[in-house]
Amino acid sequence: MSEVVTRKPPFEKGSDERNAVAQQLRALRVLERRFVFNGFPTLDYVAGRRPADYLESLDGLRHFFDYTRAAGDVRTVLDVGAGFSAGVSGLAKSNIGKGLDFRATGLVRSERVDHYIGNENFHTTSAEVLRGIPDNSIAGILALNSVAYSASPAMVVGRFNEVLIPGGAIKGLFRSRNLTTNETYYNLTQFKTPDPFIAILKGLGFDVADSDDGVASVLLAIKPGGILQIKAQDLLDLDRIDHRTHLVRKIFLRLKEMF
Repeated sequence: MSEVVTRKPPFEKGSDERNAVAQQLRALRVLERRFVFNGFPTLDYVAGRRPADYLESLDGLRHFFDYTRAAGDVRTVLDVGAGFSAGVSGLAKSNIGKGLDFRATGLVRSERVDHYIGNENFHTTSAEVLRGIPDNSIAGILALNSVAYSASPAMVVGRFNEVLIPGGAIKGLFRSRNLTTNETYYNLTQFKTPDPFIAILKGLGFDVADSDDGVASVLLAIKPGGILQIKAQDLLDLDRIDHRTHLVRKIFLRLKEMF
């Protein structure tokens, strides 16, 4: 008589997927405590990224922030995997961030957090759990070099769906589909393309678009049920055009000063 093997549901305690996520997070927390707090240069750059890095990597954020500001009564933007929170703190103080309430998450809490976003606005938690973030409390989510490393896109998307308000939006950076080598984070986890996330988001009814330039892929997704009638692709395009126009203008002004 053959043995019957029962497989636990994906997110049940003790399931394979949940165990894989827990193992990954434990290793990442050890790594970040060991090196980030000691100023290890590579991790310091990743964890302490600047506002300009967000604007450059995500191809602009002005229209994304305008959208989240108008999406409903909730005007909170959550930066998932914010490192020291230097970048999101700068965005909060910028012109494009006016009128928005910024929060951040990270696997470990550095003493630098209080200098930037403030301890009261920082949650020590993972993207798969988002402990301390109430459901229907977030208008926009930023994910720069963070959730693309997750061992469970399904758990990440599931939690994003819960904390976002109807019409809430996500903008994140992922690996380009054109890259033949898969970058890893200290051999602990691979940097994923947006495809597994897109499939799950669409299954939940999200409107999804992405832009892949051969180096990285920027994903934008809008949760159904919102009051604003704009497509994810249009919002993504508006930011890209605005950002690149701004870059051209800056180059022109510098050339004008030189000559």
